Amino acid sequence: MELLYTSCALVATFVNVVIQVTLVRYFQTGLFRSVCYSFVFGLAACSVACVFLWSSVNWWPETVELSLIAVSTYVAMSYCYFHFVNLGETARRIRLLREISCFSSPPTVSQLIERYGPSEIYDRRIQRLLQNQQIKIIDGSYVLGKPAMSLISRIMLTLRRLVFAR
Repeated sequence: MELLYTSCALVATFVNVVIQVTLVRYFQTGLFRSVCYSFVFGLAACSVACVFLWSSVNWWPETVELSLIAVSTYVAMSYCYFHFVNLGETARRIRLLREISCFSSPPTVSQLIERYGPSEIYDRRIQRLLQNQQIKIIDGSYVLGKPAMSLISRIMLTLRRLVFAR
């Protein structure tokens, strides 16, 4: 029985990954939005699978516990997947390595600093946040644009504290 519920979490994670990749590749959905949508679809898949298993077994207390474990396992795996995808997309080291390989001749230190100095990195991040409407400029000050981002950051911080016990 435990193996079936473990399979629910694994299948849901597979659904998460497939939908995220499909949204990015074929529907040109942004990275963050695709990760959020795919998480919800995977969570729905995990929940539906657990409910399906409930109907086939009459051990209610145990099935509820196993379902909670399956959903928790799916959420934990999705958290790891989110950071895996995010690391590959936004890490400065990976980006620098990718772009250095695109130069026709090896770049000098001054070329890299000119291209990736602190102000350039800051400006790019601010522009990305503005473009995604995650922040806005009101009366010359930056304010949160979408309250969902604040909620998501709090959830991620809570999950990090739960995982690392700090």
